[in-house]
Amino acid sequence: MLLLLLTTTAACFTGVESTPTIGNRDIKKHVSVTAEQKYFDDVFPEPISQWTSGKKFLVTDSRIDMIFQPGTIPANLHMGDILTFDSLTEVTSPTGSAVDITFSTPSNPSLQYRVNAPLHEVTEREEVEIPFTVELDIADKVRDRLIDKTFYIVTPRWYDSAGNPVTRKKFVPVVVSAVEPGNFDFPVKVSFSPVPTEANRIYSVYMSVGNGTRSTRNFDTLFSLTDPHERYQSITDDTWQAIIEGRIMPGMTRDEARLSLGSPKEVDRGHDYSSVYEKWTYDGGVYLIFRDNILESYRR
Repeated sequence: MLLLLLTTTAACFTGVESTPTIGNRDIKKHVSVTAEQKYFDDVFPEPISQWTSGKKFLVTDSRIDMIFQPGTIPANLHMGDILTFDSLTEVTSPTGSAVDITFSTPSNPSLQYRVNAPLHEVTEREEVEIPFTVELDIADKVRDRLIDKTFYIVTPRWYDSAGNPVTRKKFVPVVVSAVEPGNFDFPVKVSFSPVPTEANRIYSVYMSVGNGTRSTRNFDTLFSLTDPHERYQSITDDTWQAIIEGRIMPGMTRDEARLSLGSPKEVDRGHDYSSVYEKWTYDGGVYLIFRDNILESYRR
């Protein structure tokens, strides 16, 4: 839908002020910890100092061959195979002390991944990532916390049963039906059904855990423990339905528009003799025009 901007409106943007998108890390600096953030604050990748022989890792990419030391290149190692942790050994490398982390599979008794740091430094790290793998313990811990429970999903970006990305509703109840290992970036795959069910259709999202640099889609960015509408009781049912469906309606406030579309990529501000204007710009040429905090016109 396209609502053309009046020339007088477009002319009001004097003194353009652009602001970047506010990310989750920025938000967390200014708000108290939520129940959703606490829900998995005790689930994180296990420090390597606590690894014991027999710990399992799922191979998520056949390129894993590239990470092992020369002379230990695996044979027939594919996505879906299981690596078993065996031991840590401090060795001397051309750059100084290093640690060889030894894994095994039924057909590969000794596969060594090298970390170029002394043993004491490696064991002091909160997390040591093994490329192209998922720590199986993580999925097990998340499964225990989520399986067969109802939550409200807060993202409209889901995957269908064929693995294709789809845009669906948000802030709607879903029942978690399965939790499986995901991929290296997002180690957990959470599958669910909307409530009420849609002819037994199953959807999924990928989730991260912990506080690492790649922990960008933790539980609190995907799910709510309670109906989000309860936190915005002043929003009318009609407007909330539009938010659920990701629609925009003239007359929305900035908060309502942000709930519907998310934070804008840029915000340009200006004013005339009687009003304050804001133009919110999103990817794909989408923009919203607010006059005194009320959505006046937009392009989607």
